[in-house]
Amino acid sequence: MSFGSGPFVIGGRARARGFTLIELLLTLVVLLIGIYGMLRIFPRGFMAIEVGQQRTIAAGLAEAEIARWKLHPESLPDAVIATDLEGNLIQATIVNNEDSLSSVLVHGGTTAFMPGSMTYESLQLPFGEVGIDNLDFYAKALIYSPLDLTPSQFDAAQAVMPPGASARPNTAHPNWQPNSLYLPRTVIGERIDIRRLGRTILGVPFYLLSHAPLAPLRLEDNPLTPEEDRSLEVYVDIYDAQAWMYVPYGAGELNQREFTLDPATGALFFGPTDFPPAEPRRFKVDYTDPVTFQRLLGLTVIVGPGATQGAPPLPLGVAPDTIMVHERLQQVDNPNLLRITDPGDPATRRNIFYVNPETTISGRIEFPLMLQIDPRPTDISLVKVDYRVYDWSILAFDVEVPPGGIVRLPVGRIKGPSFTNPPRQPRPQEVARGIKREYDWSGDPQPVDPRNPVSWAHIVAVDRQSGEILTDHEGAEWPANAYERRSRFLVNYRDGLLDFNYDHWDVYQFNPEIDTPDRSGRTYRIFCRAEDDWAVQLMVTARRYGRSGTGIPGGQPAGGEGGGSDVLLTYAWNPEVDARQVYFPLSEYGQAVAIDYYYLDPNTGNLTFVEGEVHAIGEADVTDLGQWVCRLARPLEHEPYYSFGPVGVRGIGVRARTTWVGPGRATTLQDLVSALTQSPPGRAVPSLGETWHQVIVDTYLTRAPI
Repeated sequence: MSFGSGPFVIGGRARARGFTLIELLLTLVVLLIGIYGMLRIFPRGFMAIEVGQQRTIAAGLAEAEIARWKLHPESLPDAVIATDLEGNLIQATIVNNEDSLSSVLVHGGTTAFMPGSMTYESLQLPFGEVGIDNLDFYAKALIYSPLDLTPSQFDAAQAVMPPGASARPNTAHPNWQPNSLYLPRTVIGERIDIRRLGRTILGVPFYLLSHAPLAPLRLEDNPLTPEEDRSLEVYVDIYDAQAWMYVPYGAGELNQREFTLDPATGALFFGPTDFPPAEPRRFKVDYTDPVTFQRLLGLTVIVGPGATQGAPPLPLGVAPDTIMVHERLQQVDNPNLLRITDPGDPATRRNIFYVNPETTISGRIEFPLMLQIDPRPTDISLVKVDYRVYDWSILAFDVEVPPGGIVRLPVGRIKGPSFTNPPRQPRPQEVARGIKREYDWSGDPQPVDPRNPVSWAHIVAVDRQSGEILTDHEGAEWPANAYERRSRFLVNYRDGLLDFNYDHWDVYQFNPEIDTPDRSGRTYRIFCRAEDDWAVQLMVTARRYGRSGTGIPGGQPAGGEGGGSDVLLTYAWNPEVDARQVYFPLSEYGQAVAIDYYYLDPNTGNLTFVEGEVHAIGEADVTDLGQWVCRLARPLEHEPYYSFGPVGVRGIGVRARTTWVGPGRATTLQDLVSALTQSPPGRAVPSLGETWHQVIVDTYLTRAPI
């Protein structure tokens, strides 16, 4: 028998030596360390794969939005601009000092209908200057992602002192980001040619706005209602696409489409001189406030019976070349007026429109049939529409129902009546309230309380041919009431599937005279929310920018070259700072503009004209102007020759921005408020395990003339 280190032999067989306990423990430890490392790697890998898939979906959603506009470039609006509830453009800056940080202006106005999940009653809240003491209360249903805040706001909220801290109180920083998803953004000048519109089943021309649901533009007095209830919420502003021309005061007779301003009283006068007309006429007046230099949109001026011509609607000091005047179409509450086809009928009215109570959800507007079958030179048939998008996190898809009736949405996991995400969304987020039709067994409609959750719709489908509105049904089966089946569809919220058709074998008491079993081939616009808070936001550069007379972007337009009344946003050009640089308001970051200017060729000595030099607007930064502004990403190729700088600046870009939320960490508005209220100010601490992402798709769509 051998006692060496090799195997030993018993009964003629060799047996391998076994592992010791120490060797087994060491092996187990090594395996556990390896397994632990792999387990730590896999979640990150899975997250990376998921984020990659989400970015693909996001890019697809943004490209689909751009493609939608490529089909109808003639309807592209003049701009999509953040405004407060009074119609003021949000383009100003505030100074980062103790006073400004103690009163953060979220947005002005007297009433705010904010997205989120507050109760129905608490949505109607006064929102003037919301101070830090009450900002947290108002913002409980909201989250401001890093995408919606500028670096200086994080800098201020987290009390990060830059080099040269002594200059901190004098450093200007921007107000709440104009591109925030949670600021209502106003679509300015979406264009409609009424003569080319399709008709409803009743033969009335109609148009579906490109975005919905709508938020109120403003409140007005309605002379048709009792004295104690004169308040009217205005959702759409429809007006003549052609602006009226300004005539110097006292220059002579006013002709058609001309107006003048009395500088001593601020009174407006409209042509022809023999105004007022037999019936009231309404005008939309935009102008720049002479004190704040802020652009005010949508002032209503009524001329005719019951209104005094020349009433002073404008404050003294308004520069005439900042005023834009458009004649408004009159909204009527009787849809039968649109269907009159006899020009001799005394009830015939032409420059009118009608919106039904569900227009806020569908965006559907109806116009008189006479504008198509009997056009006249006095008709206003080329119009523009201003309206405010209620919530960009409500997705819109145009779909065609295939055979079988099952539609798959581009995103899954749709928010339904049972989805909540505390603490940011402690309650279900509906798309619309009070539009689910309820009927008795005879088909008679029943009263619907908009505060009743049973009447809330979490997915809405608008028939693009007729404007009919269908809503989701939360149950696993079709409603027992046949009349309700006509306005419902089934939803698989988890997979994003919509079932528009139903088999008569699957429903209770199928009645072919009442039920609508087959919707195949029809097209619908779908409105819904996604669990990851997907949002597709349209950002259009302004059709034309004017030169600021104050030297700061967003200020009062200058007269003469580069100015004029037909501008919404203004740029600044300061040759003493940088003659080859142009400065823009904060809301224009990332947009594309074409700039025309003259320069003196150093080689030939000739004055040379540059037409349409394309530039991108860069990120917000503190410049030598002493304000947070956006400058061109690269300066002009040459130095403009004339003292007024560029001859013209036009917006040419259309952007679609898709945002969504995923796992990670994010800083909420409440966190920022908490950081600002600490003494001394502290760093904002993330409170939700979320991270926001975005994908932006750009295009250079040519706006067709109207």
